[in-house]
Amino acid sequence: MVGFRLVNTEQITSLERRIDMTEKKKMGRPKGETPPMVSTSMRLPKDIVDYFKSKNPKGWHKAMREVLINFIKKEK
Repeated sequence: MVGFRLVNTEQITSLERRIDMTEKKKMGRPKGETPPMVSTSMRLPKDIVDYFKSKNPKGWHKAMREVLINFIKKEK
């Protein structure tokens, strides 16, 4: 049977650097200060989308989100 055996799995020396196998690496994006957003699929009339795209071609989603947030703040 062909195989290999590591004598000490706590530390592995590779290319003149030490890797600690017991340290957990944080994966993914860091936690933000604001709560995460939820992805939705929503059907809107073409003229509404065209309006927001004409005002803010690169940030039309954000502009639409701000209008909705302001509407909710007014309602409260």
